[in-house]
Amino acid sequence: MAQRDEAPESGVSDGNPDSAAAPENDATLAEIAGKPSPEKVTYSMSPGLSAFLGANRIGLTISSYQSGKFYLLGQNLNGGLLVDERNVLEPDQQVNQLFDTCYVPREIFVTGELDAHDIGELADGRIVFVNTLYNCLATPSARHSFTPIWKPPFISKIVNEDRCPI
Repeated sequence: MAQRDEAPESGVSDGNPDSAAAPENDATLAEIAGKPSPEKVTYSMSPGLSAFLGANRIGLTISSYQSGKFYLLGQNLNGGLLVDERNVLEPDQQVNQLFDTCYVPREIFVTGELDAHDIGELADGRIVFVNTLYNCLATPSARHSFTPIWKPPFISKIVNEDRCPI
């Protein structure tokens, strides 16, 4: 396990001997925001995780009920794993003198298992997503898991099954 913003201990690495787990700058987000440093967070990872994230140009967001925090995982500039908490930036502020954007959760929609993907925003500001499990485009609902807004003409009914022809 390694502590956030430190190189992995005891041989744990992402498979890249030249990579480090920490960003270039040792300042934490709390220090940048002028707040006291939070408790150290430890993590471990599977070998090759940071290389996979970098090769596929993806990041992961994870919330932890144990720590009550929201994390963004990605590949750092050295090819290692970047593990960072989120905060809100002021205009012209950067995180670790590198990042000018922080993604901060503002609203949460609980939908249950819908196999949702390809999330977008409608012109009126509503969230829209592909609801694969129910074969439709949908928006979140305050009362139900979702509200269907469109289905392909070959789908006769919105039901919990894959009805799309192959």
